[in-house]
Amino acid sequence: MIKKAIGENIVIFLIGNKGDLIEKSKINRKVTKEEAIEFSRLNHFQGFCECSALKNVNIKEVFTLFYKALYKKNKKILKEKTNEKIIILKKMQEQRSFNKCCFS
Repeated sequence: MIKKAIGENIVIFLIGNKGDLIEKSKINRKVTKEEAIEFSRLNHFQGFCECSALKNVNIKEVFTLFYKALYKKNKKILKEKTNEKIIILKKMQEQRSFNKCCFS
């Protein structure tokens, strides 16, 4: 539903939090890591990672993986927009240098 509403360039990442509870007791785990990976794959998510916000475990890694997936998914669009901005900046520079030399 999200992809239909927003578009295919969206990045969806499945994150399993509360990893600190699993350390205390395996009974606390409701979904196995393998089930989560399979769910992520079947739903065409860009990744899966487990973490613990409480103990600050894998938080940086989660964001790093997410940003890499986001860049990979959108790098063509980002390059096109960057190239458009470079062209605009070059035109502005040309206009400024033309104005300086001819109308000073």
